Amino acid sequence: MPLAPIDDQGTHYYYEDTGAPPGSADYTTLVLIHGALIHGASFRTLFPFAPQHNCRLVTLNMRDYPGSTPYTNAELAAMRGPDRDGQRTQLHKRGLEISAFIMWFIRKENIPPFKLVGEKASGGISILGWSWGNTMTLSFVARARELPKEDQEFLETYMRTLVIYELSPHSSLSSTSCFDETHNPMRDQTLTGEQQAAAFLLWVSGYYAHSPLLLDSLASLNREEAEVLLATERVTNPPPQQVPTVQRLTAEEKAATAANHVWARSQIFFQPEIIDMELYRENTRVALQDASIWPRFRVCLVWADMTIGEVLLTSWDIVRHAKMAWPERGRQIEVVRLEGGNHFFSGTSKGDVLSTSVVVNGPTTKNTISFRLRDAASSGCLLPPSSAPTVVLPTTSMGNMTQASCIFAVVKNLYVSPSQQGSLHNKLVMPFATVDEAGSQCYYVDTGAPPNSSSYTTLVLVHGAGFQGSVFERLFPYAAKYDMRLVAVNMRDYSGSTPYSPSEFEDLRSEDVERQAKALRARGLELIAFLRWYISKEDIPPLSQGSSIDGGGISMLGWSWGCKLALSCIARAHELELDDREFLARYMRSLILLDPSPRVFGAPLTTLEDFDFYNPFTDPDLPPEAKIDFFPQWVSEYYSHSPTILYALADQSHGEMYAGFARGSIANPPFHQTPTLLRMSPEERDRVVNKDVLARSHIFWEILDSKVYTTNTRKALYDASVWPKLRVSLLWCDMSLALIVMATWGLLKDYQDWPANGRSIHTVRMKGANHFPQWDQPERTMQLLANVIWTQASDDTPAVVDMQNAEDAITASRL
Repeated sequence: MPLAPIDDQGTHYYYEDTGAPPGSADYTTLVLIHGALIHGASFRTLFPFAPQHNCRLVTLNMRDYPGSTPYTNAELAAMRGPDRDGQRTQLHKRGLEISAFIMWFIRKENIPPFKLVGEKASGGISILGWSWGNTMTLSFVARARELPKEDQEFLETYMRTLVIYELSPHSSLSSTSCFDETHNPMRDQTLTGEQQAAAFLLWVSGYYAHSPLLLDSLASLNREEAEVLLATERVTNPPPQQVPTVQRLTAEEKAATAANHVWARSQIFFQPEIIDMELYRENTRVALQDASIWPRFRVCLVWADMTIGEVLLTSWDIVRHAKMAWPERGRQIEVVRLEGGNHFFSGTSKGDVLSTSVVVNGPTTKNTISFRLRDAASSGCLLPPSSAPTVVLPTTSMGNMTQASCIFAVVKNLYVSPSQQGSLHNKLVMPFATVDEAGSQCYYVDTGAPPNSSSYTTLVLVHGAGFQGSVFERLFPYAAKYDMRLVAVNMRDYSGSTPYSPSEFEDLRSEDVERQAKALRARGLELIAFLRWYISKEDIPPLSQGSSIDGGGISMLGWSWGCKLALSCIARAHELELDDREFLARYMRSLILLDPSPRVFGAPLTTLEDFDFYNPFTDPDLPPEAKIDFFPQWVSEYYSHSPTILYALADQSHGEMYAGFARGSIANPPFHQTPTLLRMSPEERDRVVNKDVLARSHIFWEILDSKVYTTNTRKALYDASVWPKLRVSLLWCDMSLALIVMATWGLLKDYQDWPANGRSIHTVRMKGANHFPQWDQPERTMQLLANVIWTQASDDTPAVVDMQNAEDAITASRL
């Protein structure tokens, strides 16, 4: 129960803190302020994503909310009393309490200050208010001028961004209220306070289909026009993702986030029936229209276009004022539209998926995302004059992203120089794909289509055990050079993707071979669902038609353990409905098995145990947590096996393989052959390695019955009658640990007695590579992958590629 003192009377805030991202000394801290009746626990769905964005999240519970000090009787009397000065004092105190917290937290936690060195911004504190919480954050900014000068200057070295997220009507600037007096349950005097609170949560968390004319021309309409175009009723018969958020929360999630009891005790006193609304307008004006205090402090207004009407109207009110009558000394405001989002950005534990765009300059910007808008001289201008550069990114390069991801993008990317614009979309395209009927999702990162290409090839990347899709990130800068689009998927139970359900865990842990096979089959179907959805969503170019295949199409790469899942995907082709099978046939180009892990092709555990090489998982001297800690280093070491067995791997006997394998990694290696993991920065290791999943679920994949994997391989590779054009390539790394090289040897032995209708397999030895060529030799690996994908005849790709020698040419046939 972390508590922070916020005055000298013993008053405190309850807060939750994700802590500093591992290994980072320049992270940004984001303080989150909740809305009415829902406290800081509602932000917990953001917590898992903070480290990958180099962010630290701190949620506060406002006074009277769980864990924080209740208001005193004197404070409540002042809030509900008729004295306007007493009400003003209370509103001001809330802002000063937040100031006290931030100064205390900075000193206690030694928070990194904001720095802007050349084009790189780092550190600092951003603060986000959601819904009614914006009245608190605006009070904090407005009260900055009342702080002692030393406190003003202290905070100025930290304050980075104010995110106004889904602004409630309390904080509008117009004298005419933006509250919906007809549909807001809080205005219904026939309901009890408890009934009002319950009805309010249903109403405020619904989805509303407002007129596109309003959404696309928000700042250009007058109030009468805007009000006519607002939807007042929720979407009827909504699809699952547009069911009101509160109805999709579990009972446990509701209990953990709701605070309905606060309404009757104190929250009602912040409503227009009690407090003088001019005090809120004064608060907003002082906070936003005078940048003389903390002049570099940035402001971003984020609005969701399927939110309730009164909140959308409040956003309209702010942007309309900014366009028509903004003082020269006012703060510059960035405006971000969330297309398809409702009022609840944190949503359920699975996250609400939506596309993100900024539509504030009218219809001409409908297909762009702008974090900074054109200046006041431009047509359709929304914001006050500014010399800041404009960042405009096409929505198509953004794809879909969660509202959570958008928040991190807003917090981290408001300081962008022109030279950074080209790389910005790669940082932002981090969306989610629904992969089954239960709503399970997979997080993925997409490099986007290469510029000016309509015939690029898309390569879907499936990671290995304990390593996430980020393990492929070093390939990303080279994708466009080879006319490739890369999509790295985090499989189920990995960061950002849906954990396994209890029944799925039971399948995986079962001793029943059929249930084990069901678990593997499900992962293949998830990849099929991802491909089907992604192709349609992104309008991926199909395989070129004609006598030879040139551009377009989809290739899939499985790396290490990921080969099992990639094979399961191909094995499912025979089970698909004819329409789906034929649809995918127009795209499926190749399957690449990159350095398969030991049991991919069904090697029994007993066979692997015949090799008495070191394995941390069988080391009796290592406790369980140490085994998991050492695994990533062990698998990323370099091993110098006998050249004799490597030269003709398929011809070796079991005994010859045993004799020729290195017993341990290279002793006293040169720097470039030290374990890959040890050459990663702490931030890179944090993005790439997921030790939790090794302990939680992956161990069960390693003990499945060998029949499950053998059957999986045969279904995928023994029958080429479905997707006959699909080309299979096996790329193996000759300095991987022995057990991994053994997996390739096993498949090559099987291939000597291959069925006549089986898929052809083209094999390439990656000479001098350990298990991580995509990290240690990224450009060389990208060039080889392009060559393997584009060539159709086996002899077009060298059987051996020297990964350490850049002069050893690899012909990329389309270049």
